[in-house]
Amino acid sequence: MITKETYKQQLHEKLNGWDNAINDLKENADHATDPEAKAEFNGQIEVIHALKQVVIEKLDHLEHAEETAWEHLKEEIEQAWHKLESAVKLFITVYK
Repeated sequence: MITKETYKQQLHEKLNGWDNAINDLKENADHATDPEAKAEFNGQIEVIHALKQVVIEKLDHLEHAEETAWEHLKEEIEQAWHKLESAVKLFITVYK
């Protein structure tokens, strides 16, 4: 069974990886010449940042959770993570 600390570390590493991908996409958006495309890029990036913030907030809750309660939070984090991951992958697929 995975420990709370290991789980947190793994998620932080994944978030760092997504940060790199999001930054690359943001750079592409910044270089877009079509104003409509640029606005769409930026809108999607805002959605991704909001989803990422949800994951970060849940990780903060995890930080303060008792060892016995963190499994419940893990389920919530997994759901939030799945939404973030799906949004990033879709964005990469559509806009790269």
